[in-house]
Amino acid sequence: FVADGHQRAGLARRLTTEGKAKGIELPGILYREVDGISADYVRALAAATNIANGSGAALDGAKILRARPDLMDGSIPLSAGKGQQAVALARLGDEPFRMVVNEVIPENYGAIVGELIPKDPERQLAAIKAIARFEPKNAEEASVLTQRVAAAELAKKEEGAQSSMFGDLETAESTAGE
Repeated sequence: FVADGHQRAGLARRLTTEGKAKGIELPGILYREVDGISADYVRALAAATNIANGSGAALDGAKILRARPDLMDGSIPLSAGKGQQAVALARLGDEPFRMVVNEVIPENYGAIVGELIPKDPERQLAAIKAIARFEPKNAEEASVLTQRVAAAELAKKEEGAQSSMFGDLETAESTAGE
């Protein structure tokens, strides 16, 4: 099966069938299940390669990278454009990622959160809620807001939760936007 290059293979078949070309050869790499390489692995590898090449959606790439984090081992260049966004989105915790999938905030803003707050789902969640609440006009504003939320949430963690007769008081909304 063709895992990457469907359009090229289809064009070659069509040109051959129509008699417009003969003996078309397409370069490729053969992966075999007998060698321990699964169809799922090849599909994920092809999708990650497409993202690295700038085709496809960053969110789709992030879904693959979340399912197959081994593909972020540096063997596929994911350092620019959609690849970079896919990696940043893949760093989001489960709930923040679902919020991006459900379009609570735009995908590119979600990537900013994943890039600036890579390993803290609680701060990511606070940043996404702040972005949804304050609706930044562009990526630069989203970045500044994310940085402020990250700093505010970190300071809150370091300071410790405020206690009351009702238990710990923790705010679900960040005040960084104000």
